[in-house]
Amino acid sequence: MAGGHGALCIAALVAAAVADVCVNPCQPWMWAEPGAAANPCTKGDQMDMRVIVGDPMGTFADADDADATPEDERPYRTYFFCPEVDRFTSLQANGSLAVLRNVAELDANATSLRMAVYGTGRSYETRIPDALAASSAVVYEANHPKCDGGAAAASFLVYNVTLDGGEYKYKGGDPVGNGFVNTCNDRGDYCMFDSAAFCIGSNGTSNCAACVTPEKSSDLKVLMSYYGTDKGGKTLLSGSSNPLNFRQFAVGNLYADVKNDVSTVGLEDVGL
Repeated sequence: MAGGHGALCIAALVAAAVADVCVNPCQPWMWAEPGAAANPCTKGDQMDMRVIVGDPMGTFADADDADATPEDERPYRTYFFCPEVDRFTSLQANGSLAVLRNVAELDANATSLRMAVYGTGRSYETRIPDALAASSAVVYEANHPKCDGGAAAASFLVYNVTLDGGEYKYKGGDPVGNGFVNTCNDRGDYCMFDSAAFCIGSNGTSNCAACVTPEKSSDLKVLMSYYGTDKGGKTLLSGSSNPLNFRQFAVGNLYADVKNDVSTVGLEDVGL
C-alpha cells in the first residue's frame, strides 16, 4: 500500500468531484481521521450523498493506494448526488444497470451486487459500510430462479436519513436510523408494494425486484427521506412522505403512484 501521498490524492479527487456537483454540501458523518468532525446539516442544505454501485467493499480496500486499479477496471461506480435536506427525493443512478451487468460479466463470482452509501460506515471507519450494515443492500442478482437464470434488479429502494442536531449519532459504532428500509416483508418472500414482484437480498435487507435484460431494464432509484432534527434543532418532516408509512393502505402498485410525486435527481456515473 502507498503512504500518505496516495491517500491525499484520493481525498483530493473525492473533494473535487463533490465540489463539481454540490454547493458547500453538509456531511453529517463522523470523520475517522483524528480531530476531524462532522459538518452538520441544516434544513435546506445540499447534502453530500455518494452512492456506490457494484462491489463496494471489494474495491475500497485499495482506495488509498496510489497505484489502485484504474477506474474502468474497478468493479464499482460512484454516483454523486446533492439532495436537499428534508426534501423527499428520488435519486436515479443513470447507467447503473449497465454497470452491474458489466461487473457480473467480468467477475463470475459476483453473483450478488450491492448499493452502499458513503459516510455511513461504523464510527471508526466511516467511509464504506460493510455488507451487514443497513446502508448496504443487494440490488442485483446475476442468476435469479424467477428469471429463468437471468438477472434480477431491485425495482426501487427506500433510504432513511436520521439526524440529531444535523449529525449522525452512533450506537455500538453504527449511525442510528440510517439505511435502506426493506420493501419486502421480514421473511424476504413478499413485496409489500407490488404483489406481482419478487424479492432479492440477504442479511436482513430484502427489496422488491424484477427481471432485467439489456433491452428491458430501468436504472436504480432510491426514495430518500429525513427524520430527526437539523443543526438548529428544527424537526425534519419529509419522513411523513415515506411510502412505507402507507403500505398497509395500499391497493395495487403503490410505488407507481408515489414516484410521480417526488423531486427526482438523476446523475450520470461520475466514475470515481
